[in-house]
Amino acid sequence: MTSEAQKMIELNQLAAKLYHYLLMETEEGYKALQYLKERGMTEASMTEFQIGFAPNHHATVSSFLEKRGADLELAVQAGLLTEREDGSVVDRFRSRIMFPITDDRGQLVGFSGRLIDQENGPKYLNTPETPLFNKRRLLYHFSEGRTEIRKREEVLLLEGFMDVISAADAGLVNGIASMGTSLTEEHIGLVRRIANRAVISYDGDRAGIEAAYKAGLLLEEKSRMEIFVLALPGGKDPDEFIKEYGAERFLEVYLHERMTWTAYKLFYLRKKRNLQNDSERLQYMDEALTEIGKLSQAVERELYLKQLADEFEISIPALKEQLQQKIVEQKGSSKRVSAEDDFLLDLAPPPDDFYGGLVSAQPVRQTLQAYHASEYLLMKAMIGSEEAFSAIHQLLDGLTFQHDEFQALYTHLMAYYLDGNGADPNRFMDYLTDPALKNLVSELVMLETPEEATSDEYLDYINSLKKTNFIRPY
Repeated sequence: MTSEAQKMIELNQLAAKLYHYLLMETEEGYKALQYLKERGMTEASMTEFQIGFAPNHHATVSSFLEKRGADLELAVQAGLLTEREDGSVVDRFRSRIMFPITDDRGQLVGFSGRLIDQENGPKYLNTPETPLFNKRRLLYHFSEGRTEIRKREEVLLLEGFMDVISAADAGLVNGIASMGTSLTEEHIGLVRRIANRAVISYDGDRAGIEAAYKAGLLLEEKSRMEIFVLALPGGKDPDEFIKEYGAERFLEVYLHERMTWTAYKLFYLRKKRNLQNDSERLQYMDEALTEIGKLSQAVERELYLKQLADEFEISIPALKEQLQQKIVEQKGSSKRVSAEDDFLLDLAPPPDDFYGGLVSAQPVRQTLQAYHASEYLLMKAMIGSEEAFSAIHQLLDGLTFQHDEFQALYTHLMAYYLDGNGADPNRFMDYLTDPALKNLVSELVMLETPEEATSDEYLDYINSLKKTNFIRPY
């Protein structure tokens, strides 16, 4: 981090302390304080989350910083102040409840301010895009909730700051929220490294249902996380639900009434159709069978087929026949691989269950795609040699594997070496607790590869991955 970036963080920290003091200790902040208390927020939570208040003055923050000899031009760059045409500066945030925003390392990089009065202007105003503040990469409460997310291996995805705070008060500290934007690939890149499951709990209105569906689709495409959705009754958001029904009831829904991702997709597709109309009903059943056909477990398929059969009084054999056609169609389309994507390598292909059951087995091919071969070679080399790990780690220079199982293995291998262990595949397998990762190491060890590579060859493998977008920035 540059010295300038560090100074911007320090300016944000100063401003956060001022905002919090103004909320908790001054007459100007009394109205905002009462508003938050009426919303059910305790003073303890306000302190824990460092909630603050920006009064309706043009120079509260600028005067405060100037008296402390701060660089006001840098405060403009940090998004705390706005520069006028005449060169003077004014506070960016006025008459707003202030929520400090930290990055994934816990650094205070900006704010989001909520209007307290019914005045003109957006309900929420964020710090503008700065070298530190990028909404596509920021998740509210991610750094603070990281330990609990990792412990549970599960992240609770929420829409609003108040939802996160209410969920934390209810005992769910693994809640996070995006910054007024839809869930992004960058957000998923952060959470999938520390969680195996995602529980989506967005607002229960039409917009929230749509947003939850889109978030689930992106998670399905960009991660191997198990996805669940909370469908709260009455169109309520989590904060409203907790206030009305209590924390215990919300925890009950969270733990025992979550919907599987397939169930939610069918729920979503149903709401888009008029099921009193034969044509719409047939279209829904066709869409539902497409989703059921994606399931790998026979029991899951049977469960949803029975639900369809009961709901529409269709025989299960008829549904199974149409489902089989769907599965054949889906398998056929998945086999259409462009010849230009193939890369001939003198390398034995991995066995069908190479991923240890993490993904569906594919037919063994003597021809492997370049990015697959490169991932295998890099990971096998790092497991077999601490020197190779150090060389590849330096060459990666902050880049990460896109495949979750390889990234997880890489992270565990780094911890293994940092603990003072030497290169020993069998000992490393004992070090691991996840059976799927143990199986992956076993398959890698048995994989036939060329002789030990040089640093230049490692770099070639990494460049191959970059070209195919299978390694990307963190």
